[in-house]
Amino acid sequence: MCRATVTYPADGYAAIFGWTQVVRSTDSTGIGYEMDPIAIYRDIPTPYAWYGLKPELFDAPSRGDRYDMDWEAHSFLCVSPDAVVTPQVQAIAGFRWGFTVTGAGIDFVPPMVLRSPAWDHHLDLLRASYPTWVFDAGYGTADPAG
Repeated sequence: MCRATVTYPADGYAAIFGWTQVVRSTDSTGIGYEMDPIAIYRDIPTPYAWYGLKPELFDAPSRGDRYDMDWEAHSFLCVSPDAVVTPQVQAIAGFRWGFTVTGAGIDFVPPMVLRSPAWDHHLDLLRASYPTWVFDAGYGTADPAG
């Protein structure tokens, strides 16, 4: 399970954030990373899995059966620079987390900060998955004076 919270001095529209998450797993049929929307958002064209006023990221990956696998997520805290008016995404921070399941048990991968090149690496996937959205390269900043 992973839980990430946002602490930020601004409020209202200046504190609207979204979490975008991509995952890869050795039990997936896809190659490389895939979008990881929350099930209820699966048919809604938004790159945000969690969105709102200082939203909390919460994820608890599970499978029906236990078998050997590696699972990794790249989670990015993002803003829409004009405070929810246009479908534009600017990442401001990211981290990696995950786990490995073997016959011996489950080993958790400690969270690790991701720099902006990791975000840029996923831009093709994001743009192909959400073609009506604009995704800025690199990390921006969240400006509470905004």
